[in-house]
Amino acid sequence: ESLDAKAADTDALDYESLLLRSAWRTLHAKVPFFLAKAGWKIGRAAQNDAVDVVLFSSMVTASLAVPLQGLFRRHGVKTAAIVHGLDVTTPFPPYQWFVPKVFAALDAVFPVSRATQQACLDRGAAPNMLRVVPNGIDTDRFQPPQDPASDRQALEQRVGAAPPPPPPDGLLLCSAGRQVKRKGTAWFVDTVMPRLPDDVHYWIAGDGPQSSAIRDA
Repeated sequence: ESLDAKAADTDALDYESLLLRSAWRTLHAKVPFFLAKAGWKIGRAAQNDAVDVVLFSSMVTASLAVPLQGLFRRHGVKTAAIVHGLDVTTPFPPYQWFVPKVFAALDAVFPVSRATQQACLDRGAAPNMLRVVPNGIDTDRFQPPQDPASDRQALEQRVGAAPPPPPPDGLLLCSAGRQVKRKGTAWFVDTVMPRLPDDVHYWIAGDGPQSSAIRDA
């Protein structure tokens, strides 16, 4: 059940989202300003007893829990973070030194996989604060296509790309996300796609440091 649905059914739940929307190439320039604004807004809400729980969407944003942990504890604010992988494993020594301090400032951690859970344990997260919550989809939003040919024409209009050629019942694979080496997209294109039937097509959306390697593959 989504938070929107939960909030609609009861007056006991109210939430607000603070979002940073950015392309990968400009993300690093925007993050410091976003963190400063978010830290000020969250801190003010805690000071005014206007928030009970703060859920950070990554370990990067969860870094705000370190300077704010005293304020959170004085006002009974609980904190949690979703951990995706690279946000805990980034091989930068100062960042790795800081990661255990972030865990110590949080009440709960939600890694998206068992591998990410182990990465958290390896970096000092207490076992009792971890609960794996895999990434999911909204099953009401994504339904099996009733007419694949028509759906692909609609997809062509939305993304401005030509749909796969006939046969219309061919398999279309799609990936959306940040293009980094550990996700294996270039490997899949180079190694797996040549072994699949000709009516299997793979569409990729997103950008990142592996964009050129994926195009070359």
